[in-house]
Amino acid sequence: MDLSSLESGSHRPRRCRRPTWSFLVEEKVLTLRLQFPRWGKDKLVVLLRNQNLRLSTSMVGRILTHLKQQGRLVEAPRAGVKGSRRGLRVRPYAVRKPKQYAVSAPGDLVQVDTMDVRPVPGMVFKQFTARDLVSRWDVVQAHPRYCPECDGVPRHARSPHALSHPRPAGRRRFGVRG
Repeated sequence: MDLSSLESGSHRPRRCRRPTWSFLVEEKVLTLRLQFPRWGKDKLVVLLRNQNLRLSTSMVGRILTHLKQQGRLVEAPRAGVKGSRRGLRVRPYAVRKPKQYAVSAPGDLVQVDTMDVRPVPGMVFKQFTARDLVSRWDVVQAHPRYCPECDGVPRHARSPHALSHPRPAGRRRFGVRG
């Protein structure tokens, strides 16, 4: 009985994909990417087409990956991207309590949620919902985004504008359990 097929051998594919692009194409992609460092393969394809070089988007992506693996293309660090506020500063508010934190009295732990309410086009309210996890009471407040009568008044001194009422947890809105 022949058991040679049970011996461990290499599982590597016999034929790997070889690059189908030329060194000239690779250099053009590299120069464009160095000129526009935050642009991806989709935008680079348009620039290459303007230079009468027809390449597929996936091929440009493979060339960029190849350049990164060779170390010829190094990504710029993404520190402080506009529109992305995460990681820029530590919040002094809404700090998570440790898992072993014991909640015993009302007010020890309050869950806060926000939502945009748009009753009619062009009118936007911010709804704030706070739930005390011990007493199971909710407080709901709605505030307009801009309030001319609040100009010059510090944020902590403003009074709620609308819809402020505590309600017990037994009365849930929209059938959503809290």
